[in-house]
Amino acid sequence: MRSTSFALSAALLASACVAQPPTDNPGTPDAGGGSGSPDAAPIVTENMIAVSGTAMDYFGDTPIEVSLTAEGVTPAATGSSDALGAFTLNIPAGSTFFLNASKPAFRTTRSAPIAITDTPVTGQNVYIASSAEVLNQYTGLGLTAVPATAAVFVNLVRNNGTPLEGVPLADITLVDALGAPVPGVMGPYFFGLTGNLVDAATLAVSTAVAGRARVGFLDCPVGSYEIKVNYQNAQNQPQTFTVPVTCAADGLTLAATGDMGGGGGGLMNLTFTADIYPILQRPAINPAGRACAAVGCHNQGGLAPIRFDDLAANVHAAIIARPGVVSLLTPADSLILTKPLYELPPALQNHPNATFLTVEDNDYKKILAWIEQGAPI
Repeated sequence: MRSTSFALSAALLASACVAQPPTDNPGTPDAGGGSGSPDAAPIVTENMIAVSGTAMDYFGDTPIEVSLTAEGVTPAATGSSDALGAFTLNIPAGSTFFLNASKPAFRTTRSAPIAITDTPVTGQNVYIASSAEVLNQYTGLGLTAVPATAAVFVNLVRNNGTPLEGVPLADITLVDALGAPVPGVMGPYFFGLTGNLVDAATLAVSTAVAGRARVGFLDCPVGSYEIKVNYQNAQNQPQTFTVPVTCAADGLTLAATGDMGGGGGGLMNLTFTADIYPILQRPAINPAGRACAAVGCHNQGGLAPIRFDDLAANVHAAIIARPGVVSLLTPADSLILTKPLYELPPALQNHPNATFLTVEDNDYKKILAWIEQGAPI
């Protein structure tokens, strides 16, 4: 199962490798499979990037020792933070992933998306909240927690990184795949001056407290949903952030609004050389690059069958020639799109890492439009 929409929230740069076209089911270009499946991903081990930071208590804002699991890479990276909260995980270059933090008496907490290119990352904090502190949110609102549901806390951020203030509660919703409000969910509620959720009578519009504007939902049933945030941009034009969230039983999901997922731009008269080739490069080579040509993957001598660090004309010829990578008949089935698209658990990530969290990623949409226009060089 794949998540299918996302309007994008903190600057993300990521990439992934296009694997061999499948032979187990030619009619399903992105068919999954077990370890012996022709569609199973090659495991990139030549270029692992160190991601380090500090695990923090969400409410206490103090370092904490936790277990960590990276979701969105194959195989899943695991590790732990020490007593001072410090951790380091090795993640395939060009990954977009989530970190799940767990600890007894705490809610397993899923981070907002984290993106890396091909350079080490430091200062990447992750957060976890105790079961008692989450229960306090219910108590403060006069609510009783529903077992086996999740809490969802969202950092409201504008595209420029500043707090998104002035949004009424009515303009923030948690919806299902059909756009309908999720039954049983309590909220939204803003975080108030004490750092806890408060009722609408106390705070009715998003307000920055200690530099952050935050909103929360409680009793989110297990499943995948979207948070819609309607707001006015700097030109006073109505806009909507759409943020995907996945709720696990007795868990906590963290998310954020803001701009992320590629550079955007127009989708008309696209060419490979001007519009697509830059996306495939390392950021050091092209600022638009999402590290697909990182060492050990789509580079000379890498594990992937197609080089992206060659001349643009050669790369274009290679991806057009390889069956399934670009499908002019069914563009959305092209492996250059389906392989790096995030697989929602329990589905296995049939690729070493994810680039596009959803089909709303700006670069995903650009590549799709290019294929729909005939994939010109």
